[in-house]
Amino acid sequence: MAKTKKVTITLPAELLESMKAHTDNVSGYITELAERAERRRLLREELDRYQGNSVRSPMRRWLRPARSCTEPRGKRSARREH
Repeated sequence: MAKTKKVTITLPAELLESMKAHTDNVSGYITELAERAERRRLLREELDRYQGNSVRSPMRRWLRPARSCTEPRGKRSARREH
């Protein structure tokens, strides 16, 4: 079994209730989402290395970073400007 570490996070109440409606294991659910995000980040880095940052392929768009939790809704990040 993988080594684990207990952490505390703050979530909007509605989001937590939505998660609980789909699973009894919120910790496992969040872990799975974090693992997916990490795999996407690694794939994005590989794509950048082999194709370069200037290539605008459909795969790069699919692998774009998710909106930050602290980024206000409806605002575009400066990192998306091209």
